[in-house]
Parts: sequence; structure tokens; C-alpha cells
Amino acid sequence: LEETLQQFERLTLKRFGPEDIHYYFVLDAYFWLYTFLPDYNKAIQTLSRKHEVLKNVYEKKGVAISAIGRFNKTNMESMLLSEILNSATNYAMIGNTLRAEAFLAEAGNQYRKFEKEFPIDFYRSLIAISKCLIATDQLEKAENILKESIVWSRKRFGNFHPNVARSLCSYAAFLEGLGNSGDADKLYQEAKTIQET
Repeated sequence: LEETLQQFERLTLKRFGPEDIHYYFVLDAYFWLYTFLPDYNKAIQTLSRKHEVLKNVYEKKGVAISAIGRFNKTNMESMLLSEILNSATNYAMIGNTLRAEAFLAEAGNQYRKFEKEFPIDFYRSLIAISKCLIATDQLEKAENILKESIVWSRKRFGNFHPNVARSLCSYAAFLEGLGNSGDADKLYQEAKTIQET
């Protein structure tokens, strides 16, 4: 599979170059391959390359990506933020806290701009940021974001939406990790009720 990807990478680079959205998707395929092998060092290296390619594409082509019409400036900003948060989480998972915190700082509060027009992107960002904060041992901030994701998803999607159940499960897992199984069980039970509705 890796050999096939290498051939595809050569063809993509020849046709589109290294600063094109097509190359980003090739790197994405590499990332998943290395994740499943698993070869985490290569996966992390690929993640950093994906981040750089996406950043270059966004900065050079700005509002519209002609090759793939469905991408506009906001799509690109959302993808870029997602890459930054993925990088933070993955660096934290392999113990490189300094690099993880640098990516988290780069993400800043960018996700707030998606709140009104792109609620799904905003919601995903909340969950991703909470994972990054947990991975970098910023537990108080992580708990605040997890609570926000529950309150916000209830308000935006309604009490019985799957995203509410996901938020409840994320917070329950967090509490369980802290040894608070009583409150965690209540949240899991509420999430189960939503999923069965």
C-alpha cells in the first residue's frame, strides 16, 4: 500500500505541485496508513507536513480553491484549524508537550468565528480543543470547554440531538478519568437516553 501511495504522490506532485490541495489529500492518506500500521513517528511527521501544505494553500489561494470548487475561505479556515488541533493532540499523545502547546496557542480562539454560521465546525472545535487540553494536562480549562460544549449544543441543536449525547459522553469520560465515576455514570445514562430517543 505504501508503494502505491508513493507512486500516487509522485504523480500528484508532477501534476499539481507540493502547494496544492490535492497533495494535502495524498498526505492525509499517508497519515491514516501510518496511524493504522502503527508507525506514530511517521504519522506525526506527516501530520506536520499536512498542516504546512494546507497553510500554504490557504495563504496563496485565499478565497477560492479553483481545483475543488466546494472549498471557500471559511472551509479552508476550518480545515486549517482542524489540522492545528489534530497536531496539538497527536504531539501531546507522544509526550511532546511543548510542541502540543505551541499548536494549541496557534489555534487560540479562532474557532469562535464559526459559532453562528458553521455550528458543526464550532462544535467539533470545542471537542477537539478539550482533547488537546486534556492531553496537555490543562484539566480545568478542558472541563470548562466540555461543559460549554454541552450547554451550547443543547441550546443550538435541542436536548435530544446526537451532539448533546456526544458532549455528555466526552464529559463523562473526562470525569471517569478523574475518578468521579458517580457523576460520569449519570452523564452516560443521560446520553444513552438521548441515543435511544
